[in-house]
Parts: sequence; structure tokens; C-alpha cells
Amino acid sequence: MHVRKLRLLTPGPTPLYPPAVRAMGAEMHHRTEDFRRAYRTVLEDLKYFMGTRNDVV
Repeated sequence: MHVRKLRLLTPGPTPLYPPAVRAMGAEMHHRTEDFRRAYRTVLEDLKYFMGTRNDVV
């Protein structure tokens, strides 16, 4: 039996926008309004991504 090797043909490494790098390195406590706002946005985006109006988490 021949096993075919999977090859990932994507570009990289990709440069990141400096403000995005800083944002990813910043701490965000789960009890802050910034976290709550980001969490609500993620939940709404997941609904769209999953194609539902129901709660996804």
C-alpha cells in the first residue's frame, strides 16, 4: 500500500501588523469590560460562521 505524503502549500512566515502583535501580547482579565466586549463579539461571529441564530457556546 502506498501512503501519500500530505504537503501544505501555504505562504509563510507572514509579517504581522505591529498593533496586532502588541494586542496579542497584552493581558486581558476575564472580569473586565474589554474582555466581555470581545467575548460577545466572538460569540456573535461564531453564530454567523456556524450559520445559526442559536447560542453556540
